[in-house]
Amino acid sequence: MVVRILTIVVVSVYFLQWINLDQFIALFVGIYALQFIGLLIYIFSFDKPGLTIDWKILKEKKIFDMMKFGMLLWFASVASIGLKYFDSIMIGKYMPLSFVGIYTIAAFIPTVIETPLNAFDKIAAAKISFAWADGDHKQIREIYHKSSLYMFLLGGFLFLNININIHTLLQFLPSGYEQGEWVVLIISIGTLFNMATGLNASILFNSDKYRYGAVFLISLAVLVLILQMVLIPLKGIIGAAIATSAASLIYNTMLFVSVWKFFKLQPFDQKNVKVLVVLLLCLAIGYSIPHLGNKILDIALRSSVTSLIFFMAIYFMNVVPEFHRHLPWEKKN
Repeated sequence: MVVRILTIVVVSVYFLQWINLDQFIALFVGIYALQFIGLLIYIFSFDKPGLTIDWKILKEKKIFDMMKFGMLLWFASVASIGLKYFDSIMIGKYMPLSFVGIYTIAAFIPTVIETPLNAFDKIAAAKISFAWADGDHKQIREIYHKSSLYMFLLGGFLFLNININIHTLLQFLPSGYEQGEWVVLIISIGTLFNMATGLNASILFNSDKYRYGAVFLISLAVLVLILQMVLIPLKGIIGAAIATSAASLIYNTMLFVSVWKFFKLQPFDQKNVKVLVVLLLCLAIGYSIPHLGNKILDIALRSSVTSLIFFMAIYFMNVVPEFHRHLPWEKKN
């Protein structure tokens, strides 16, 4: 999350022309250098890794099984990276390069919705791994349910504020970027579905059925490439967005079905339905508010009204009762 925030700051500073291109590149590389140093400090604070190979441990841990596991996940990681960049590459092949810039900016905006997912995944993935090792299905079920509810709630709030304001937000950019409005909405839907299905990827990849998850990713990379080759010539950047969002919907559906089939786990209940109803209601209200002449006031008004309704509805519907005890007026009762 810190890397994303710093990246946004550096890009914004460069956009405002406070720094030149060389300084931008140096700062951008410096962000990841700081991340690397931070990770090293974290590792050495818990352990003292060395370069000496312990052959005894390698024999005990079945090195060839570990290598097969690592290679399969490596191919899956390559496919995952490809899914993120295929669209931009294919747009450059079929359309003028100016559309690559429009699409890239528009497609980057919905990644904000997934910010809570990255935080949840880093915290919960280790717990899920240990729970599988201990055979603690109850803890996995609890993590799965809470991750789905909390991420749908937070992702839904971000989805709401991005899409009701995207028309105005794109007006801050040069002419032509307004074409990215539908791209933002389409990709946001796939991103929100990813949030709503919870940590299904962590559950599957940390289980003995991890091969299925890797195969899904590799197969999906091929599918999305085919979809883009078909849809981009027909629909342009909107076709690329449809292909990308469809990939997210298909992949997460396959993960959901697999987790349900193999482990009889599913994360949804009435609270998830309540969040969906509130989200749709707030979207309808947000889109119905007339646009103001002043862009800043327009965003402020639209966000304030919908956010207030969203949180009030979530509170009175008692969607997340465990957070009520942290509220000052609840502590007095």
